[in-house]
Amino acid sequence: MSSLSTARKLYFAYGSNANSLNMMHRCPRAIPVGIAQVKGYEMVFRGVANLRKKKKSKSYGVVWSITRKCEKTLDWHEEYPRVYVKVYVLNKKYGNLMMFYTLKAPLLKKYPADNYNRCIAAGYKEFNIPEQQLDRALEKSEGKTLQYTASNYDYKI
Repeated sequence: MSSLSTARKLYFAYGSNANSLNMMHRCPRAIPVGIAQVKGYEMVFRGVANLRKKKKSKSYGVVWSITRKCEKTLDWHEEYPRVYVKVYVLNKKYGNLMMFYTLKAPLLKKYPADNYNRCIAAGYKEFNIPEQQLDRALEKSEGKTLQYTASNYDYKI
């Protein structure tokens, strides 16, 4: 049986919500549970972070325990259901379904803003998520040449 309250659910954050400052601003009652990986998805940028289906891929992120109110706030920020849709996968480690957002329709391979990249990198550093995931996603983006490596990200936590 799950130790997670029925009033809460698991949310998998792989973009800016992997940063605890960003998440605490949006959802003050969110509780970081740990990190996890989602198999069969790779992280890409379409101006914003996105997970797209890709066999033999895996993506890491932060697992948060969120309230219904928090989910409604995230829905608003992610422009659900107009821009993002929700995907549910079973997280065997925590014994619950875990929700994440993915773009409803593919957007351009647009390079994200530098501050957005630094925000994600700070969250990855805080939760020990491999920064290579961020680097690979940035390398596949178009519109800007990668000017720094993950070790050069500087975002205040």
